[in-house]
Amino acid sequence: MNFWLPLSSTFIGVILGFFLSLLTFFIKEKRIGKIEKTILLMNFGKELEFDILVLEKFINELNEIKLAKIFEPQDYKNIDPLPKFIDYRNYFTERFLAKDFLYERLNIEDVLYLSEMSRRLSGGICLADLKKILNDFTKYEFLEEIETKWNNEKEKILKYVDTLKAIRRKLKLK
Repeated sequence: MNFWLPLSSTFIGVILGFFLSLLTFFIKEKRIGKIEKTILLMNFGKELEFDILVLEKFINELNEIKLAKIFEPQDYKNIDPLPKFIDYRNYFTERFLAKDFLYERLNIEDVLYLSEMSRRLSGGICLADLKKILNDFTKYEFLEEIETKWNNEKEKILKYVDTLKAIRRKLKLK
């Protein structure tokens, strides 16, 4: 009987230690995940705020650039076309999408629109379209058609700004 008592108490201690270490591990991982999500959400909110400011400034610059292109074409060569647009950021947006945190807080339409918008803005598609339209402004015979394209691009950017603001409200960010 002297042999079984230490053996059974050691066995029970090992089993309890194993399960308590598993419990500690899962509690720690859940807490780390919560902290990571909170930090990522905070950074995502700051990125949205930054992008909203960049796009709003960009809209104002678009009007100035267009006017300079039409009325002062010789001075337009000195203007760097669409400089502020390059400041658009989507690092935390991509991280938030990759971690599937956005799916928990937004509906699928918002996530798809945010993803498409990020791809269009960060991939330079919108910038390339606007530069092409700006270059076409010297062709006065197509001015009405070009003006329509210009306004369409501007409306898309304004819609992006509204969407970013709506997403910030849905996520209850400052």
